[in-house]
Amino acid sequence: MRTFSRLRVLNLHGNANKKEKAPDGSEDRNVFDIRQGVAICLGVRIGATAIVEYADLWGSREYKYAWLGEHDANDNAFTLLNPDSPFYFLEPQNIDFRLEYDSGWKVTDIFPINGVGVVMARDSMTVDFDADALWKRVRDFASLDPEEARIKYGLGKDARDWRVATAQADVQASGPSKKKICPILYRPFDSRFTYYTGNSRGFYTSPCRKVMSNMVGEPNVGLAVSRSVEIGQFNHVFCTTGIIGHHSVSLKEVNYLCPLWLLVADDEPKSLLKGDGERRPNLAPPFLRSLASALSLETVGAYGLPAGLAPEEIFNYVYALLHSPVYRSRYAEFLKIDFPRVPLTGSPCLRRGCGAMSTADARRRQSAGK
Repeated sequence: MRTFSRLRVLNLHGNANKKEKAPDGSEDRNVFDIRQGVAICLGVRIGATAIVEYADLWGSREYKYAWLGEHDANDNAFTLLNPDSPFYFLEPQNIDFRLEYDSGWKVTDIFPINGVGVVMARDSMTVDFDADALWKRVRDFASLDPEEARIKYGLGKDARDWRVATAQADVQASGPSKKKICPILYRPFDSRFTYYTGNSRGFYTSPCRKVMSNMVGEPNVGLAVSRSVEIGQFNHVFCTTGIIGHHSVSLKEVNYLCPLWLLVADDEPKSLLKGDGERRPNLAPPFLRSLASALSLETVGAYGLPAGLAPEEIFNYVYALLHSPVYRSRYAEFLKIDFPRVPLTGSPCLRRGCGAMSTADARRRQSAGK
């Protein structure tokens, strides 16, 4: 927009990866023999004012060819757009809902410690349904000559981020210890076991230790979510009590994990911990202050929680909201492009099944210090 004074975008669609259909449900085909959708963009460098216009062209390949042959750049099918920060969309957006949606809190700002799920370069080695079978395999793998292990377990050639010898050294340095075996959410409702050392480019390609170390050893819960949606509508939300893989919720989109509780880590500053020094909620203070203000409640305690609310109740509210059909429908076009945003509630009833709780009830709880 700083280079061209006028842009005209003709979206030819035809994205087979997204399984695009015309608005009326009829077939939509690409104008080329490729799977990625295409568009025509005409840019003019005359004048200083940026004008952006947009039009759609749906249908069969033959129809699109015919339409393109009969029209030129002066066709009046284009509508004016007003792209704005931060994404500068070159397609129409619902501005009213956009302002409403943007006022919410991004989940990664609510849970500041977050990251991509673990990346496993050799799933057949690192994951198993049976904890004992995995433990036996891990010990045997670590004891073998690298080439013998490669052949016995069909590990193939070494890659930049995963090498047999490095993976063996990682396991050996960790004990081996049966305590390193822990549950992993491999796919939705598909919990298995893995041997988690937490070291990069060892047994795992990327263990995301900063995040996943909070999900082993002590009870915890985490929100698994994707940053964007490539195919279909937003429904990529799950919760877990253990670590996750980077494709645990969706095989197409990369998954991120937001733990509710942060456990003690060897390199964590003690100033971040409270009282017994065991764990603290992974909830950003600015978010908690905003939530308390929306609820007309005070913030209390070392963590600054809204009076009368536990971290689990806030987590449950976020999780329930992201599954709301109304929420998903209203903000569908925005949920495809970034981490979901959470609007603040004005009702102090965040608990599941406590619909009778009123503001007066919350005030009494706050006065009682509960």
